[in-house]
Amino acid sequence: MPREIGMLMLGVAIGTLIPKLPAPIDLLQPYFWLVFFVVGLILLIKE
Repeated sequence: MPREIGMLMLGVAIGTLIPKLPAPIDLLQPYFWLVFFVVGLILLIKE
């Protein structure tokens, strides 16, 4: 289960980095994607 959540978080992190997509989250918090990326990576490694 944590592996799937990790993959989802990595997907969200990458999704916020793609400039083509509107990312209001990225405008509010520039490092928001980094939090998702780090947490997702930790969950993947822990598994």
